[in-house]
Amino acid sequence: MTPENCAAEPQMLSIVIPVYNSRKYLPGCIDSILAVGAAKTEIILVDDGSTDGSTELCRQYQRSCPAVKMLRQENQGPSSARNRGLEQAVGRYIAFFDSDDHISPDALRNTLSYLEKYPDADLWISDFCRVADNGYILDRICQIDDASEPIQGREYLPQFLRKKGCVWNVWRYLFRRDFLLRNGLRFIEGVSCAEDLEYVVRALTKAEKPVFFHNPYYFYRVNYGNTLTRRYTQSRVQELSDMLQRSVGYLQKDQTESARLLSDKIILEYTLNIALLEEVPAAERPAARGALRSADWILDSSEKKSIRLIKFFLSLAGIDAFSKVLYYLKCVKRKVREGRTAFCRGNGGS
Repeated sequence: MTPENCAAEPQMLSIVIPVYNSRKYLPGCIDSILAVGAAKTEIILVDDGSTDGSTELCRQYQRSCPAVKMLRQENQGPSSARNRGLEQAVGRYIAFFDSDDHISPDALRNTLSYLEKYPDADLWISDFCRVADNGYILDRICQIDDASEPIQGREYLPQFLRKKGCVWNVWRYLFRRDFLLRNGLRFIEGVSCAEDLEYVVRALTKAEKPVFFHNPYYFYRVNYGNTLTRRYTQSRVQELSDMLQRSVGYLQKDQTESARLLSDKIILEYTLNIALLEEVPAAERPAARGALRSADWILDSSEKKSIRLIKFFLSLAGIDAFSKVLYYLKCVKRKVREGRTAFCRGNGGS
């Protein structure tokens, strides 16, 4: 945290970061942004009632760096924190980062160099990397063609959506601020599961001028530790179910190919998250099961053969057996990733 990396007069980009008990990772997140050295970037830290010393750390950054603003509120969840940060932001573009992740300064600087060249873009979409808790790269998510110049236009959206993997990680987007305000794009508050999915679905369907740029600057930390965000309860499963249903219902009003592709991705997300039933405490499992069953109607909204096959096996095996199989496969995948991380650590590579 050095003065020469601290920007004043932020105008181009506002980075909103909800902070809740993330003191361990927060310096890495903030310092990586400050290292960009962008003179027109502000960082808005929204402390959401932290109790681990994150609050004082945010204050230290605010005191020592003019580019950093700090807001504090009682714990209300990430949606409320992001909305409050958006209200205070002054940048032409808005980014919503997570406090336990970090970025590549050079790659973000590269993206920022293009913003003036495409002033009418509603939003920018980039690829990203998933990293282990120790920082080693687990996956490079490449859903955008690696072109020499950013790819403009809504015509490319179906091609982007056909690629494997989810597309609703909100931190991979840069949103033009007046696009968000004009379309009333706020996060649904009181929800802390799949709120970014629902938000990005609305943003993608409303964006007339998206820009796609492979340039991966964001490093998402896959943390399998015993954190609050990894403790699945009946209420979190209910929130997930509600957000998925809300999103598919919204997309049913849109007859475009992009809406259909988005809907199919959400249905796959629903299917994979049936495994959560095994992670919910036994006493809460009946209610969680009911929440998942209440959303199974979304399977009927797709004509895709693979989704019809999923529906067949789900009806044949039952939700409990289906959940056990998915949970076992999820554990195997996790062990493989942990093994890759250990191998990389032992060989000093990524």
